Amino acid sequence: MVESNFEFLVGTPYYKRLKTAEDLVPIDSSLTGSLLRKVLEAFLYQVYNDKEIEFPEKENYKNKARPYSGASLLHQDPFKKVCPDRIIKKLWNCYNLGNDASHPGEFIEEIEITKEEACFMLEWTHDYWVWYLRDTGTPNLKGLKFDKNKIPTKTKAQLTEEEYSKLLLNKDEVTHQLNNDIEEVKKKNDELALENAALKKSNENLESLIKKSEVVYESAGLTEQIGLVWGRVYINFKYRNKDYFAVKYFKDEAGATEKHQILEGRFETSWLYTYFNRQHPKLAVPLVEQGEYDHLDLLNKDTVYYKYKHKYGTPSILIKQLKVDIGNEMDIKTEYLASLLGTDVLNKKFNYSGSYYKSNGVNYRDQLIIKGNDAGFDVAADLLVVMINPGGSKALGSIDYDERAFLDEVKNDFVECEPDVTQYQISRLMLHQNWRKAIVINLFDICDANSKDVIARYVDGSKIKLENLQESIFKDERRRELDKIFEQLSDKAPILIGWGTNKDLLRIKESVYDKVLVPTARKILGDKKEDYQYYHPWPREEHNETKRLNWVSKIIKQLK
Repeated sequence: MVESNFEFLVGTPYYKRLKTAEDLVPIDSSLTGSLLRKVLEAFLYQVYNDKEIEFPEKENYKNKARPYSGASLLHQDPFKKVCPDRIIKKLWNCYNLGNDASHPGEFIEEIEITKEEACFMLEWTHDYWVWYLRDTGTPNLKGLKFDKNKIPTKTKAQLTEEEYSKLLLNKDEVTHQLNNDIEEVKKKNDELALENAALKKSNENLESLIKKSEVVYESAGLTEQIGLVWGRVYINFKYRNKDYFAVKYFKDEAGATEKHQILEGRFETSWLYTYFNRQHPKLAVPLVEQGEYDHLDLLNKDTVYYKYKHKYGTPSILIKQLKVDIGNEMDIKTEYLASLLGTDVLNKKFNYSGSYYKSNGVNYRDQLIIKGNDAGFDVAADLLVVMINPGGSKALGSIDYDERAFLDEVKNDFVECEPDVTQYQISRLMLHQNWRKAIVINLFDICDANSKDVIARYVDGSKIKLENLQESIFKDERRRELDKIFEQLSDKAPILIGWGTNKDLLRIKESVYDKVLVPTARKILGDKKEDYQYYHPWPREEHNETKRLNWVSKIIKQLK
């Protein structure tokens, strides 16, 4: 290998780029300057990503938004906080000289960079790379100095035609690569800017909703007992500009049992209100609390509990407890809304990894783990989630999954994956419950976002396609693989079902539920529609926004 000041970068794309710039010094030092400027600009974009520095929004230039230039990025406060001032000064000088070589001034046809200036630019770039790699933890760089003697001295006249052609070819190649890198990063940053703008708008809307999430009590009322049906105390209230009512009463179920309901609307318009013939609507909540209406009979003298009226049946007792019930349930809704404010919070608290494999060219995932960043390596799982299939889940980066047989107990190592809206929904539940680890498995391992195709793969009308069921971890032949997952759960970890409500898969769901999940004797959670049918945590259609908002709240209530 020919000696170079940048040998410590061998194995990275930047070695060839900087070595080419070094080789150009005796041939055309202005080309060295121009190339180093491009190297610097491309690397600045990379640093903003690697150092987790937030890329700035587009700057205004003559009333037009445009991406930040390399020079602008040098002077952003986030970059100044991580890069020493001495390095920034060197980069600024390097960028200015390179800019002169790349873009001649308005009245100057060409600005030539001298060999001495080109050498300085190489030295400044060298110092920057040494600082960066040390800062990111690369060892064995101590005492690494720039050596001008390593810069080639052969002029164009001293090179063979083949050597000169190869050098120009290298220059064109690395310039093309740098241009592509810069455009690719700019494109990604534009996409990210659009996502951030959408997220910002969503956050603003949600923050507005949360500000409106205060419960406003509008009126109270009560009904007196009729027949064997005890009377009710109710409150009409508003939450997020929507009408709700809450009803409180006691019921004789081999003992006086306290009950309450919270529903949308107004109690006076419900069928139950009209059932009572002695009604007292539009009462002031404070007056009911103060006992102004305790003389009215929510339970009559013929009731065995009447002598305990002041324990069970006075309006003032019930309305105070009813306000507590309202506060608890609405707090859950508000907490959930707050948890929706940006997935960045969830990304900082949790990491997402999956075990992916391939069979006959088709991608599969047998497990997903959602884990708190503060959780230990072998922490027991607090939750097991059962879904229909992994959807379009994929690993981060361009990973080619290894081929595995469905009956292999161990598929592949876990790799970081891209979280989706469903995984974020589960993370919100975990955040509320202070859970540190959840395992997600599926009825079927296949990674396919088209639910119709998934269903057609396993059922044909009333017929189950048994030949494809090996793709399910619940297949009898894969029982040992499933048992290993159950062994990772904590003693109290519940099972959460979110496999959807499609009836074509009912026989499969019924079998899994009755033969596998129920025998574990674990608590089973989920937003249940009917037997064996549980709503997905994040229904796709936009009109299901209310279901999305309420899903976490419903699961939290089941855990209380």
